[in-house]
Amino acid sequence: MPRSSAKQAGVAQLVEYELPKLGVAGSNPVARSNRPAPGPASVLFQEDAMGIFGKTDTKPPEATPRPAAVQAPPAPGPSAPARPAAAAPTTAVTACVIGTKTQFKGEITGAETVVVEGLVEGTIRITGDLRVGRGGTVKATVSAQSVVVAGELVGDCHAAHRVEIEASGKLSGNIRAPRVVIVEGATFRGNSDMSPRADGKHA
Repeated sequence: MPRSSAKQAGVAQLVEYELPKLGVAGSNPVARSNRPAPGPASVLFQEDAMGIFGKTDTKPPEATPRPAAVQAPPAPGPSAPARPAAAAPTTAVTACVIGTKTQFKGEITGAETVVVEGLVEGTIRITGDLRVGRGGTVKATVSAQSVVVAGELVGDCHAAHRVEIEASGKLSGNIRAPRVVIVEGATFRGNSDMSPRADGKHA
């Protein structure tokens, strides 16, 4: 064998020896038969690799939470009406009442209003008012602020303001007062004097 042919044969053997060692499929059938077949693990690895690098993420995006609706403050209702201020207590007017079953004889003086529902005989001198009720009877000289007769009065009557005889009233005597009121149906026997006093004051 020539020297150049021996050198080429040595190179071919070296190539055949190196190819199985590197696991590259070449002309050597031994190298092609020794390549391992892909197993299930390699297939699973390839699918995972495709899922990471090749496929798009199909997971739906998380919904962004909406801010809570702000409730408007309730409209102010109609304000309650202000209560009127309580009126200052007034002093009650007291009165002296002569009852229906009471009889009085003598002199009555004072500053209160006198109401006669019974019988009074004598003199009445008061700075208040005198009222003779429907069932009352007065047989006396009377001097008062005002006199209202709904019953019966016998005697002279002097009043600083007025004398009034109601429809059911009867008055027998002289009247002296700035104002005299006699209601229709009333009975009056006597004289009335409505002139002012000499000092400019009423009687």
